[in-house]
Amino acid sequence: MTKTFDNDQRLTLDGYVDYGFANQDVKGELSLNYRYDPRRFGDVEWAYGDDYMMVNTYESIMGTFARGNYARRRYFTVAQRMEWFNGFYVRTSLDFSERSSIANLVMDTWSDDLFGALNPPKDFPTYTVAIAGVQVLIRPFQRYIFKRNRKFILGSDYPDIEIDYRWGIPGLFGSNVDYHQLRIESRDFIQWPRLGYSEWSAGAGSFFGANLDSIRFIEHKFFRGSDQRLFSMPTASFQALDSTYHTARAYVELYGIHHFQGAFLERIPWVNRLNLETAVGGSAVVIPSLGLQHVETFVGLERVFRIDNQLMKWGIYRVFTPGQTIGSGFQWKAGINIYDSYRGRWLY
Repeated sequence: MTKTFDNDQRLTLDGYVDYGFANQDVKGELSLNYRYDPRRFGDVEWAYGDDYMMVNTYESIMGTFARGNYARRRYFTVAQRMEWFNGFYVRTSLDFSERSSIANLVMDTWSDDLFGALNPPKDFPTYTVAIAGVQVLIRPFQRYIFKRNRKFILGSDYPDIEIDYRWGIPGLFGSNVDYHQLRIESRDFIQWPRLGYSEWSAGAGSFFGANLDSIRFIEHKFFRGSDQRLFSMPTASFQALDSTYHTARAYVELYGIHHFQGAFLERIPWVNRLNLETAVGGSAVVIPSLGLQHVETFVGLERVFRIDNQLMKWGIYRVFTPGQTIGSGFQWKAGINIYDSYRGRWLY
């Protein structure tokens, strides 16, 4: 439920309630967001809830729905966000929550048959976290316009830079965590004259503290295991990573894709009648503590089609992992890309 005022300030009340018959439990959330400064994206947020959180928010398809990817969370969060000056955004937050295993819940047997070894929930002692966070987004030379009391972003010709710092505060409200986490990421979208477009992202980060082994796995940085046959988001995931990895130590990750949009195939007689496009890309991750050094590349053929008013693009891709053996389910992949009319570009 949203109320927009005459001065473009906005108040949003949201929430949900659900009931689990097997375990006879009630879960839900109540949240409130107030945009008090529309010209500077000034927001305050508040949320309270009791739900089943995803341990890894971007898992493989099977892993996403398996019970092993969930834990119970009772939480209260407050946050504030504002653009301090053009292209410089700061969000501060405090998250207080109690996290517990769902190993004692009643589970339907069909989920074990479907998800197999991924399904058993991880058993761990209940613990409490109090995490303070500061997230900075820098968009150099950001273009914008004002309409009435609102600011509309038109983009930038330079990469976005995001810096995320989190402090697990020991002892605050009974918090059992004690760590610092720093993550730095950059991403960009580039439209090339007559040669298509590119999109890439790169990131690095680590936890810091006296005893990194004591950091619970739920707090770790996760790297999504690949789906067989399905081409996943190439700017945020891998196509041939054999399983999901997680770490509390240093890592570096790189992703990129380039779409030629017919720059080559449209010049070949007869072939240009197929309206095919070519794409190339790759990704890499290095996690020294796990001894993981994974590099992959891919090439693909794509074709645009339309369903009603929605532009879409199917693709067939061949994945390569130099110097490594790749499973048959990860060699050839198919994917669907969707055109985002709001942003005026493809999803990837």
